[in-house]
Amino acid sequence: MYVTSVSLNDTGAGAEQTFKGPQLSTGLIEDLIRRLDGTRHTTVVLRGGDGASMSVGGKAGEGLVVFENRDSAYHFLSGTHIASLAAGNVRDRGHLVDVDRAIKAAREFAVTGKLAGDLIWQAF
Repeated sequence: MYVTSVSLNDTGAGAEQTFKGPQLSTGLIEDLIRRLDGTRHTTVVLRGGDGASMSVGGKAGEGLVVFENRDSAYHFLSGTHIASLAAGNVRDRGHLVDVDRAIKAAREFAVTGKLAGDLIWQAF
């Protein structure tokens, strides 16, 4: 596995849970991403030994932002432009992706350290 640690923030406890070594698996990463509720748990960060990282944040049921940071370059997983009627407002959610695409991106990064080639990424 490429990643050396994975963390999940916990705003209720004011800390983050970090998993390393034999605790790491793609199943654990999937579970942590599905736990993102936009309130107590808002971010999962996967870290590689070479300093690269992938962050997944938001609310799993409504849309997630996924980006990779490597050598001061950022790549965002591109979403479709989804119209949301949250609180009566229509918002552009162009960088939000569904939980399945976020998990696919995180799994590839966790195992290989690379961006999933069959997903669309935007460099910033």
